[in-house]
Amino acid sequence: MESGRGCEKSQRSWIRRCWTVVEIFSVILTAVFMLVVVKSLLRNTECEVKSSSRRILTDESTKRLESICNVTLYSDQCYSTLMSVNSTEPRVLFRASLVTAVEEHVKILGFLSKLVSSEESVKSSLKVCDEMIGDALESLKETIERFDEFGKVMTDVDIDEIRGTLTYAIIDYETCLEGFDEVKEFDFSSYQRNIELIKSLKGYMKKGKELVSNSLAIFTKILGGFAKQVDKSLLDSSNMVESLMSCRLTPNVTVAKDGTGNYQTLSEAVASIPENSKSRFVIHVKEGKYFENVNVPRKKYNVVVYGDGIQKTIVSSNINKIDKPNIHTYQTATFSVSGRWFVVRDMKFVNTAGPGKGQAVAFHSDAKHSVMYRCAFDGFQDTLYAHAGRQLYKECDIVGTIDFIFGHAAAVFQNCTIRPRQPLPKQFNTITAQSGGNYANMISGFSIVNSKIYPFQEDLMAKTYLGRPWNAYSTVVVMKTQIEKLIDSRVGFRGTTRRVLRPQLPMEST
Repeated sequence: MESGRGCEKSQRSWIRRCWTVVEIFSVILTAVFMLVVVKSLLRNTECEVKSSSRRILTDESTKRLESICNVTLYSDQCYSTLMSVNSTEPRVLFRASLVTAVEEHVKILGFLSKLVSSEESVKSSLKVCDEMIGDALESLKETIERFDEFGKVMTDVDIDEIRGTLTYAIIDYETCLEGFDEVKEFDFSSYQRNIELIKSLKGYMKKGKELVSNSLAIFTKILGGFAKQVDKSLLDSSNMVESLMSCRLTPNVTVAKDGTGNYQTLSEAVASIPENSKSRFVIHVKEGKYFENVNVPRKKYNVVVYGDGIQKTIVSSNINKIDKPNIHTYQTATFSVSGRWFVVRDMKFVNTAGPGKGQAVAFHSDAKHSVMYRCAFDGFQDTLYAHAGRQLYKECDIVGTIDFIFGHAAAVFQNCTIRPRQPLPKQFNTITAQSGGNYANMISGFSIVNSKIYPFQEDLMAKTYLGRPWNAYSTVVVMKTQIEKLIDSRVGFRGTTRRVLRPQLPMEST
């Protein structure tokens, strides 16, 4: 084992490499996903909902503005936003679009604060929306700040960072609106009684979402074309893995059920983490089964949590949508993390609600960067919610039934075991339900690499699919992965009632 100063250096090295691997994988995945999307768009042009009207060209500056706005989905909104800007320089126009989006989000938050409902499910969804729009506002401010720091020549990693942050803001919108979809599904009478309130909110949010979408399109298709390439040799993660396996982490605090640590619950340890810290905070969770729901808030940065192994350190709960229909799906999570630059290793996360309790999440991450190493995730429907951000799962075990790996994130699953289990009678299994989004420029998708997919139990009889798409640009790549006979690769995709782009590339396994 390494010790002392050398180990500290090694810890910093592997954590930096974690982020590097996630960043570079995002760049590569984006290229792969765009290939699929472009192929699909050639046959699915109806999914591009562009504005029908065009401003009549009068001079060269208007032509340049039109060439920029034509890459957006909401070109009329683009014209009305940027026509008064005294420049046709793409960088200036992009920044102006962001500033307008920030102003609009401030208005949306003000509008949200005035909405009142007596229905618990609607009140809960309004609270989620307030949190999500506030987070989207912070993402937009962060984008402006980072963009101002970059020079005129940006690397493809710089491009990827800003695209990722804008994607994050759009996912916040999706999460807000999904909350009302869940109200409609689980509490229809309340939805009906509040239909006018919900419609007014959706209408008020429309401009803000269009502004973010347009900003993302301008950045991706105009500014993104001039990126400087990074050294792909940075993909070599062997040193990171070696450090993870050999270095003894030095904890700031220790959690132990028997009272031999600083705290007896993980939630107490999380509460002790300073906010907005640039220093790493390490939590060691000793062997034991911890029955609690843990939330690492958005302002708790640079957190590393490690246990004594997936058979020894277990966090378990049973919150689900059937018993608690007024909460959002992500709020059922046994363990949830939103703070950026999060790492966890050698732990197991379980939701024991069972197959008859609907959505019941074991692990949820919408951290902007998160790495899960040698972890296990055990549940039934919606086991692992890869909600948002860039995520790396390495040497993990994932068990579930319906949509048990789902979300909007750009996530890589490397050297993992993925094990469908028997659902209720007449139900089927879908391993993935990638949300993707409705915009081609978002950084979103799952890549399952060098992994194994096989049944959790020998008597698995339910029809099992590699996945089903949840939005127009849902994307899952399965490569160099061993798939047992429970899945027929010729029919590995299950359709949904939503309008989606059917894959144009054949599904193969090796």
